[in-house]
Amino acid sequence: MKKPKVAAGRTEYLTPQEAEDWLDALSPQMKRIVIFYLGTGCRATEGLSLIWKDITLGERRAVFWDTKAGYARGADLGKRVRSQFPKRTDKPDEYVFLNSRGEPWHAYDAINNTLTKVRARREKQIANGADLPRLAPAHCHLFRHTWATWAYACTRDLTYLMSQGGWKSVAMVMRYCHVATDDLASAVLDAGWEFGGRELPRVPKYARKSNASRK
Repeated sequence: MKKPKVAAGRTEYLTPQEAEDWLDALSPQMKRIVIFYLGTGCRATEGLSLIWKDITLGERRAVFWDTKAGYARGADLGKRVRSQFPKRTDKPDEYVFLNSRGEPWHAYDAINNTLTKVRARREKQIANGADLPRLAPAHCHLFRHTWATWAYACTRDLTYLMSQGGWKSVAMVMRYCHVATDDLASAVLDAGWEFGGRELPRVPKYARKSNASRK
């Protein structure tokens, strides 16, 4: 039997402004995990299963041991991620991200359900006359799509995306390259997101010194 062909779907992602609108609407606990997703591109369960001994001192890097690809990988943590990180405990086996009750998230569905409720509440507020921005539809995996799109726009580095995101093939990563334009890169960097654990210089892509200026 031949496997039926499935039409390639549209790869959705959040713009930096849409992401900011979401972060402004979230509780501190939700904001921390969403910033972590947007800043690392990790899968939902990878973030929720992190324990403190998987985070290097100084919160510079996270290591995901149990991954879908079957091998461990690390992710650099930029300033924006570190600024919202929970306070480190003296218990290395304790989960990093906890819910509002101080308990581990039992599954990523709890995150998705909370996002749905927050968006529904925002729509009700707008219907009642509140001057607030609408929230784009969002779920955990959308944050991974968003990170990949932003990361490629800023780095143009497929190897970086594969190593940080845990993809085994270039074909998977190429899904995120089509809308990764220079103007998107500028908006992402202006919003304070980093890739490669450092701030990247914003040099115009086609800037060239004239022959006269070299003399």
